[in-house]
Formats: sequence, structure tokens, C-alpha cells
Amino acid sequence: MKPFTSSLLLVLLAAWLISATPLVAQTSNVDRAEILWAGTYNAQIVGTVNQPDTAAGRTNKLGQIQKLETTTTIRGRLGANFGFEYALSGTPAGAHAAIEITVLLPEPGLLNPATGKRTLRERWQPSPSLVGGATVVGYRFEKDWEILPGLWKFEIWHHGRKLGEQSFCVLAEPSPAPAEGGGDKKDPCHSAATA
Repeated sequence: MKPFTSSLLLVLLAAWLISATPLVAQTSNVDRAEILWAGTYNAQIVGTVNQPDTAAGRTNKLGQIQKLETTTTIRGRLGANFGFEYALSGTPAGAHAAIEITVLLPEPGLLNPATGKRTLRERWQPSPSLVGGATVVGYRFEKDWEILPGLWKFEIWHHGRKLGEQSFCVLAEPSPAPAEGGGDKKDPCHSAATA
């Protein structure tokens, strides 16, 4: 076996250091988030992520998402999943973008009985979003205390700038029957897609 020379050893060491150094992440410029769809869906929960700025202290990772109904009016019942799909516009296509989702909740907010903490605004980081790719975010009513009738407003943020929003009107179950002739019917909230 022929021994390595010091110059060959330096070349091999330099090559190893270059290959072991992580690639610099590509910087993304995100202009806005386009809302592609909003409604109810079914999905499998494939994991959880600790998210301290949420009422439950965690979010679910979803798999096999199946869209059920396009709507912004949600019947508040256990097991209901509602949310929206968005795409980021910007450059370069395919680059990762750090996104934060903020949910503004109706008064009086969510009261987690296990912690005694009341939450009026949730914030979490969803799975990485790609510029030009579609991402689904939403909410699942897993506990009775999470079902809060009123306007739920989801906002999409990137580096301190709001890119888009989507609102939902959550109704108490069972929902009251509309008054005849539309007389005293009370609209608990108004929701509309905005980007």
C-alpha cells in the first residue's frame, strides 16, 4: 500500500470538509399567499408538533387529506376538520419559505381546562411551505372546549408581513332554525376569502 503524501491528504481533507458543510439555504422572496380552497376535509393524523402558542400546546401533522365541502360556514361539532389550501407566490419556485399561521379567535377565546389558560390568538409554524407549492392548514375540534362559535380568522405571515387570510364562521351545534321570512335571524359572523 502506497502511503498518502501530505498534499494529497490536504486535498482529501478539503474535499471532505466541503461535502460535510451544509448547502446554504436558498433565500425566498414571497409576495403573497393565494387562497386556493376553503372548507371541510378528512385527514389522518400522522404525528404532532409542540406549538406552545396554541391553546392545546400542539398541532397535528396531517396525511391523506380528502376535501369534503367547499364552505366557510362550519358546524361546530367534535371531529370536524376545517381549513384552507394556499399557494405562495414569489421567487424562486420551489424554495422553502418560513411561514407562521395566526388564528384570531372569537371572544371570549379558548379556555383550556387542563392549563387554565385562555387563548384569543394562536400562532404556529406549519410544515415547510414551498414557493409555488400548495399547503393545507386547518383546525380539528378534538375537545368540547375547542368548539367556539363565531368568526375564526386565519392569517398567513412571512417574516413579519401578512401575506393572506381566510375566515370561517363556526356555528354552535345544533344551529338554530332560521326565522320565517328572515325576520329576526341573527348572523353570528360573516366570513369571506381574502388574499
